[in-house]
Amino acid sequence: MSQVGESNRYISLFERTFEHYWSTAQDVPLSRHVPQLLQRLKEKLHAEGQPPQRIDAELRLAEDGARIAETIVTLRHGGAIEPQTPGLPAPAAGPKTTSRKARTVLLFVLTFISVVAYCGVNIMFAFEHRHVPVSIPSNAPATALTIDIAVADFNNGKLVLHLLPIGGEFVGKDGKLSKDISLKVEGGDGFVEHTFLANTVLPPMAATIEIDSGDILNYPFDQYRAELDIEASVDNHPIPMRTVLDDIPHNLTVTMVEDASNQKDVGDILTLSRSGIELFVIGLSVFSVIVVTLCSLWVAIHVMLHNRDFNFEVLVWIAALLFVIPTMRDALPGNPPYGSAIDFMVYFWLQAAVAMATIVLVWAWVRRAEETVHRAV
Repeated sequence: MSQVGESNRYISLFERTFEHYWSTAQDVPLSRHVPQLLQRLKEKLHAEGQPPQRIDAELRLAEDGARIAETIVTLRHGGAIEPQTPGLPAPAAGPKTTSRKARTVLLFVLTFISVVAYCGVNIMFAFEHRHVPVSIPSNAPATALTIDIAVADFNNGKLVLHLLPIGGEFVGKDGKLSKDISLKVEGGDGFVEHTFLANTVLPPMAATIEIDSGDILNYPFDQYRAELDIEASVDNHPIPMRTVLDDIPHNLTVTMVEDASNQKDVGDILTLSRSGIELFVIGLSVFSVIVVTLCSLWVAIHVMLHNRDFNFEVLVWIAALLFVIPTMRDALPGNPPYGSAIDFMVYFWLQAAVAMATIVLVWAWVRRAEETVHRAV
C-alpha cells in the first residue's frame, strides 16, 4: 500500500474516533487523545510482530493523520483551531450546553416514566382480587353458595371449582346445616353430585367443569368462557340457590353473571382472562429479551459496518442468547404451548435475530484473523 493510502486510512480512522469524542465529551483540543491512541497503535504493532522501522513509520503516518483529522472535525462543528496554553483547560465548546440540557431532559423523562410505572404496578396489585367474606342472613329464602376457582388449567380446558353453602334458611349461626343439602353440578363434563351433611363441619365440594370457549394459542391475550349449572335439593325437593364468586387465583380476572335463560336451575356464566399483574410480568419479560437482542444486533452491525474492535467474550455472550431466549420463553406465566401468538409476534424473530448476529460476529472474527495472518506473512 502506498504512503498516501496509508495516510488516508489513518485520517479516516482518527476522524471517526474524534467524531465519537466530540459527540460524547466534546473535548477541545481533540489532540489531547492522540498520545493514548498512538500508544495503543504501537502496542498493537508490537503484538503483530512488526519490525521497529515499520512501527516508527506507521506512528509518523498516524500522527500526521491525527492532525489532519482534528482539523476536519473541528471545522465541521464550527470550532476554531487555536493553540492551547499548556496546563490550562480547553475552553468549553458551544454545543456542550445543549448536550447537557438534552441529557437532563432525558434523565427527567426516564425518571418520570419509572415513577409512573412503579406506582401503576402497585396500584394494580392493590386492586387485584382479594378474599372478601360474604355475609348472608340466616333467614334468607335462598341458600347461598360460594364458588372458589381453585385451578384454572387452560392448556387442558378445565376449571376446578370449590363450592360451599354459607348462608340461608338451612345454615345455622355456627355454619352447620340443619338439613342435608344435595348438589348436582353440570359444567360440560357430566354431572357431579355431592351431599352436604347436616350438623357437621362442611368441607367444600370439588367439581371439575369444561371451558366452553377460548384458545390458549392466543396467549397472552386469551380469554375464556364457561357455563355452570347447579341444582340443589333438600329431601328430594328443589330449593332456591344464590351463587357468589369468592376466591379466584391471583393471576386471573374473573366475572360471573347469572344466565337469565336458565329457568330450571341456577345457571352462571364465568368469563376469565389474565390479570393486569400477569400481563405486566409477561410484558416485562418480553421487553427485557427484546432489549438484549437489539443490543446484540447493534454490536454486530457496528462490527460489520464500522470495523469496530471486539473480543471473543462478546461473541460468547451473544451466542449464549441462543439458549437464554428459549429458557425465558418457557418461564412465562401460564406455560403457553409452542406456536402461541407470542411466539409468532416476538420469540421466533428474536431467536432469528440473535442467530444472525452470531453469524456476523463469527464472520468478522474469522476475517480479522485471516488479515492478521496475511500481515504477518
